[in-house]
This record gives sequence, structure tokens and C-alpha cells, in this order.
Amino acid sequence: MYDKEEIYDGKIAPLMSKIIEICKVNGIQVLASFFLKEKTEGQEDMFCTTCLVPNEGNKRLSNAANVILFGHEVHKPFLMAMTVTKEG
Repeated sequence: MYDKEEIYDGKIAPLMSKIIEICKVNGIQVLASFFLKEKTEGQEDMFCTTCLVPNEGNKRLSNAANVILFGHEVHKPFLMAMTVTKEG
């Protein structure tokens, strides 16, 4: 079986770096979340999430980001959040 974390690190992360830079330069809001591994005993699910939502950003995107990042809708805006959960 292939390792989704290795695939993300080797193939997706370099592309995401370019996408993030393009979005920042052009003021494009983005929310991308990758589910890499289901939780095992003593470990949580593994996600890699990138979110660029300014304080005055789109409410739907901001709400979706809060659900993904924090598990529920939060009414505090943020500029950028990046969550990387890695076993080990």
C-alpha cells in the first residue's frame, strides 16, 4: 500500500507552495484540506490544511475553515492558518 503522507510531501506540497504564493499575490482566498490517514490507537486523523481567509473574507469560506480546523464554527476571523498533523 502506498503512503499518502509521502505522496503529499513529494507531489502535492510543492504544488501547494506555488498555489499559496499565487493566491497571496493576487488576493485569492483559498481553503484546501487533505485527509492523509485515519486515526489509529493513540493517534489522531492526519490532515494537511491550508487556509488563506482575510478578516473581511468570504463568510462561507471562513465558516468552512473553522469547521475543518476547529471542529465547529467559530466567529473569530483569521488571516491564515495551516495545520499539519504528523505521527511520530
